[in-house]
Amino acid sequence: MISIPLAELSSDSEKSGFGKTVFIVDELDRCRPDFALSLLESLKHFFRAEGLHFLLVTNLEYLAKSVNSRYGLEDKSEEYLQKFYDFTVYFEEASGHDHQHASALYGRQLVSEMLTGVDAQYKSDIEDYLSNLAIAFNLTLRQVEHVAVGLILAYLSLRERAYAPTILVTVLSFLKALHPSVYGRIKLGAASFEDVDRIISAGRWSDAFHIERLRNVMEYHLNADIDVNDERFQGYGQSMGRSNFRSRLDVLPYLANSVLDRFSR
Repeated sequence: MISIPLAELSSDSEKSGFGKTVFIVDELDRCRPDFALSLLESLKHFFRAEGLHFLLVTNLEYLAKSVNSRYGLEDKSEEYLQKFYDFTVYFEEASGHDHQHASALYGRQLVSEMLTGVDAQYKSDIEDYLSNLAIAFNLTLRQVEHVAVGLILAYLSLRERAYAPTILVTVLSFLKALHPSVYGRIKLGAASFEDVDRIISAGRWSDAFHIERLRNVMEYHLNADIDVNDERFQGYGQSMGRSNFRSRLDVLPYLANSVLDRFSR
């Protein structure tokens, strides 16, 4: 890190040998609102200095909410922010295909490189479920990393032949990372199918992904009132029967507590 005295960052900074200096300020929208605005308002004094350039990386919508929180400007908040920048560059909308969606690709890469010693079919299934979640909910790189790391740690610490269906563990890891209150109820066996289905149904799922199968398998393990002989749930109890669960409703709490949260036990 190079420290340059402010006195030397003057209008003749280019002549003094420093050339152009670019400051990159990232993730302002993730800062405490009053801190983010105070930083912007302080930096503004240097925006017109010769040789100084500022790149602000942020979510303008979130930052506008920070402005409104402090000044109560409502729909004028975005107008207030315009005095801080000369022009904006918007990132393109995420693609709906996993070979183009950055977070889906990143999730696949993390699983591929870090989840070693796991059955190839398990690994492929995890990659597929994770990439579909990334696309459906347009996850950020940080969010998909949290989900992936939870999955990787869970499967790397798993006992051989332990019960850990990839579809269930992947969804639980997603809920743990992005919806911790619902995940906490699952751990206690207190979550309802409606709790989880409300989240799942909000995703923009690819036509190629069988969302109804995912909804059915979650309902099978969360809804005490279903008819288990309904053809929608055919085959879901077979692998579970080999694991000596007293009830299908015990499966998700077990996976949350003994697979995903194995390290905290």
